[in-house]
Amino acid sequence: MVIPFALAYALSQFVRSANAVIAPELTAEFDLSASELGLLTSTYFIVFAAAQLPVGLLLDRYGSRAVETSLLFVLAAGCLLFSLSGSVASLAWSRAFIGLGGSVCLMAAFKAIVEQFRGLDRAPMNSLVLAIGGMGSIAATVPLATLLPLIGWRGAFAAAAAATLACALALFLVTPRQPMQQPVAGDLRDAWRGASTVLRSGRFWCFAPHMMAASGGFMAIQSLWAVPWMMEVGSMSRSEAAGHLLALGIAVIVGHLSNASAAAWLARRQTSPYRLLAWGGAATLACEVLIFADAEPRLLVWSMYGIAFSTLSLSYPLLTGEFPAELAGRLNTALNLAVFAGAFVIQWGFGLIVDAVGLLGQADAAGLRVAYAVWMSMQAVAYVWLVARYRIG
Repeated sequence: MVIPFALAYALSQFVRSANAVIAPELTAEFDLSASELGLLTSTYFIVFAAAQLPVGLLLDRYGSRAVETSLLFVLAAGCLLFSLSGSVASLAWSRAFIGLGGSVCLMAAFKAIVEQFRGLDRAPMNSLVLAIGGMGSIAATVPLATLLPLIGWRGAFAAAAAATLACALALFLVTPRQPMQQPVAGDLRDAWRGASTVLRSGRFWCFAPHMMAASGGFMAIQSLWAVPWMMEVGSMSRSEAAGHLLALGIAVIVGHLSNASAAAWLARRQTSPYRLLAWGGAATLACEVLIFADAEPRLLVWSMYGIAFSTLSLSYPLLTGEFPAELAGRLNTALNLAVFAGAFVIQWGFGLIVDAVGLLGQADAAGLRVAYAVWMSMQAVAYVWLVARYRIG
């Protein structure tokens, strides 16, 4: 039963992405600079990243149901505390709790898929979970912007806390008590030895840099800097920017559903989805170049970007397919560690660069362009590394 895990992931996506729309309110209410806003929002990512290896050990030892149910209560507490925050420090601490609670959502779903499905059947299921989870990102765009005048950003996070508690209860009640196929991992020393095996693997480091730059960068953009980019560089209103962010979220869902169909078709032919990943990585870079050039029609460009980005998730089943199944939790969380560490560095780095360029007397738009160019360069190098190392094997 994978759907409850997917719904929990959707909630985590909502609270991760919401700051992009509520950034003007947070900036005005707490008098935040660009770097402070970037650091505050990216607190989610650094705590999320730090939790990945322990979460992987817990998933492999206790199974997806027990671990996710527990951490959803932490996520709910973080949302409630965020809604009650009266200072930047309390916002940051609340954001940290949200990051810790959300750290398990996607990986628990992937672990549940490994427990319940075999081999090449996992890739389409992974894509289906990501598509359902994408609904959370969509809810954090135009729907959230529409509700803000009625309930405010505090009311939105209080509602997210209540929804998370309901999801935790549903997941506990309807999912199996024990993994269907996976044996429980051995003692803690064996568990850490497995994690060490993952981190020493050359195959893991084939995928990790690209996921850090491309997937982590996408998260940094979608969850904060997309709206400032559209408003400062593209001269959009906030409602227009929210509409483009909505289109991006819908495109990601369409992409994941398409990937699920494509991966299922490839699985029936016993064919690896690597080529789809490689072409998708190239298309992602191409779309980012078009965004940097402010190419028209912008709505189409941002939508194409979402579809191209969705193929990057194929890195997870590709990597887990090359290792024993009992390492699945640690493999997925180690790769997720790279993604969210990248998101933290890129999201905070954007703010630092914008502030630094501003000290030179330049507008925010110039700083955003410099930060974007640095990020694209990093991603291009990582993509070349992925393609070259994968072919070497």
